[in-house]
Amino acid sequence: MAYGNYLYSEQLASTVRYDSPSFSGIAFSLSYSLGTDEDISALYGAGASQQYYYKSAGNDGFNVLMKYDVRPFLVFANFQRAADSNNSYLWNAGVAYWLGPAKLSIGYQDGCYKVFAVARR
Repeated sequence: MAYGNYLYSEQLASTVRYDSPSFSGIAFSLSYSLGTDEDISALYGAGASQQYYYKSAGNDGFNVLMKYDVRPFLVFANFQRAADSNNSYLWNAGVAYWLGPAKLSIGYQDGCYKVFAVARR
């Protein structure tokens, strides 16, 4: 969410990010996020922690992006594992080509969303 000239997102808490300069159109970005390992009471109130708890849901997250951008041509690939996601991950890749004011692009995305393992106490 953008607020004025500042980017704000609670999902970026405890995150370090590096964006490389472009070398002949080749660039990369790396980020690392610390997981919180919070139990379910942080989401649903103190009463919920007596009935349920997270089981192996906490993990650190990271993102790796590689791109080749020499207009009018762009190719990119990205891999992401979200923090506190039970090791769920997402990857995508795509290409784009600019034809004057129009841009043609195609991409593919896949991943594995793992449901949080919640168990009764």
